[in-house]
Amino acid sequence: ADVAGVSPRTSAVRDVTPRQSENPLAADAITIAPAGVQTSQTTGRQAPRLTSFDAESLAIAVPAAWLLGVLSVVGWLALGRLRLRRIRRGAWELRSADWRDVLGESKAEAGVTREVLLATSSYVTTPLTWGWFAPVVLLPDDAIDWAEDHRRVVLRHELAHVSRRDSFTQLVAGVVCALYWFHPLVWITE
Repeated sequence: ADVAGVSPRTSAVRDVTPRQSENPLAADAITIAPAGVQTSQTTGRQAPRLTSFDAESLAIAVPAAWLLGVLSVVGWLALGRLRLRRIRRGAWELRSADWRDVLGESKAEAGVTREVLLATSSYVTTPLTWGWFAPVVLLPDDAIDWAEDHRRVVLRHELAHVSRRDSFTQLVAGVVCALYWFHPLVWITE
């Protein structure tokens, strides 16, 4: 039978003891418990409160999680740059006349006026370019045996990255990824 709008499976107990952490206007809260379960009113003890994150905890946890994500992405980017530097230190600069001629012609075609370091390394298997202020074009070891036409095609491609300042664009994309690491579209567009 229904008594005062309470089903037979639950009983309503009026809690008239205000808790210090609660709003004093909400002191007359009603506790609903399954029938037969003792409440703080029947045992005389204060029932433990199960609460989710309160606003203060969230105000600390959310920025802390964001900062941890930012630092993780920035650390990952910094490690990548340090690895490139290490590879560069172990690379052999290509100073032969045939490489210098092809590089000079390709720079002129691409409109690159800055000095570009051309080197080879056993740590890379495909040509790559990096560096905003001092661009580096790094070629695999087998580049020494490439035909002149292949050298020109590869250098034109790599110097196009230098001309467009793609290294700077990648740096900006990395900073955006660090700031918005939690958003999947940022990683897709990167």
